[in-house]
Amino acid sequence: MNVYLRDLVQIYEMIEVVSPILETKTTITKYKIKDNFLNFWFRYIYAHKELFELGSYEVLLQGVLTDFPSFQGLAFERLVKDRILLKNKKGELEFPITKMGTRLDRRNNEIDLVYTDEKEHIVFVECKLSGKRITSAERNQLQHNVGLFFDKNPALQYKNIQLCFAIFDEKNLVRFEEV
Repeated sequence: MNVYLRDLVQIYEMIEVVSPILETKTTITKYKIKDNFLNFWFRYIYAHKELFELGSYEVLLQGVLTDFPSFQGLAFERLVKDRILLKNKKGELEFPITKMGTRLDRRNNEIDLVYTDEKEHIVFVECKLSGKRITSAERNQLQHNVGLFFDKNPALQYKNIQLCFAIFDEKNLVRFEEV
């Protein structure tokens, strides 16, 4: 990691390093901007600065509106993570969390959030912003991705495995539904 990137990660805390959770060797590492405003700016304005400079605001706006659900989904994942961390600090979870992260592989089999106490509990969470109803295909995909995780990490066969969906709910903000 070069000195500028290190400063953005360690000193300014603007970027986070994301590696697959519970990996012994880290082959997939991503860098993510933490701040939603900066994320929006670099994703939509800076990436299309020519349109902005030309005054093509309608074209720029259409591009933003087309891609915005994807941006919202990532922001929702961060919200769910923050809510779980807050509950952990307050002692409101079934067990204290010692590790939390995401799980993905080179084939884009992703689990949005995984947290564990590294002893006997592990929870796999799929975040759904528009999840009034979770389909059987979505349930099967989560179970498939968890199976791939354990195929690669057979030593992590935990006693208490929980699979759930984090669903946006206007009343509770985030509602959890177990598989």
